[in-house]
Amino acid sequence: MIIIASLLVFTGCGNAIPEMTEDQRAQVVEYSAMLLLKYDKNYKSTMLTDEEVAKQQQKLEDTAAMKAEVARQKELAEEMAAQEEAEKEAESSSSSGGGEAEAPAYTDIDEFLGLSGVDIEYDHFDVCDSYPATAEENSWQGVCYATAGNKLVVFTFNMTNNSGSDMMLDIASIDQHISFKVDGRSKTALTTLLTDDFINYRDTIGAGETKQAVVIIEMSGDDAAAISSVTMKLKCNGETANKTLL
Repeated sequence: MIIIASLLVFTGCGNAIPEMTEDQRAQVVEYSAMLLLKYDKNYKSTMLTDEEVAKQQQKLEDTAAMKAEVARQKELAEEMAAQEEAEKEAESSSSSGGGEAEAPAYTDIDEFLGLSGVDIEYDHFDVCDSYPATAEENSWQGVCYATAGNKLVVFTFNMTNNSGSDMMLDIASIDQHISFKVDGRSKTALTTLLTDDFINYRDTIGAGETKQAVVIIEMSGDDAAAISSVTMKLKCNGETANKTLL
C-alpha cells in the first residue's frame, strides 16, 4: 500500500507519469475507486449480513423443495390421467358385453390399503368454488379453485389412530389410486398440493387422535348440485374394490 500511495503522490506533483507495470496500474485504479466510494456519502455497501445471507439461503431451499413437489405432483397427475383413460376403455368394453367384472364392494378403506392401527371412515362431502375456504397466512400450499362453470366436490374422511401410540400415517407411499362414480359419471380425483390431501397424506397422528383428509373432484355446477349416488373406486397393489359412499 506504501508503493501505491507513493505513485499517487508522484503523479500529483509533476507532469510526468512514472512507468508502471500492468499490475501496479490495476492496483492504483482499485485503490482510487475504494477512496472514491469511501468518501461518497451516497454510497451504500451491498455486503449482506449473516442474517440476510441465511434468509436468502432458506428462500432458495424453499423454492427448490416446492419445485420438486410440483414435479412429483405433475408425474402423479399424468399417471392418474392414464389410469382414468384405461378405466373408461374398460367401462366401454364392459357395457358392450365383454371386459372385466364389476369390482367387489368393500367397507374397510384402511384394511384395503394395508394400513393397521388406523380407522378410516367417510364423513361427508361439500360442494364449493374453492378449498379450503381460507388459507393460513404464509402457507405455500395455496387454495384449490374450480374452473369456470364447474364446482369442486370435496369428500372428507376421518382418520383415527387406535394403535395406542403416536403413528406416522404415510398414504402417499402406497401404490394406490382413487376415483369416483358419481351418478354414473366416472371422475378421477384431482392432484393437489394440499397438506390434507388424502391421496398424498403424510403426517403424524397422536394416539387416540382423529384427523381429517379430503379427496377432491370437479364437476359441472348443475351435476354437483344434483348428486344422489357416489361410489368410491379403490385400486391398490393390483387389487380393485368399490365402496359406496352415498
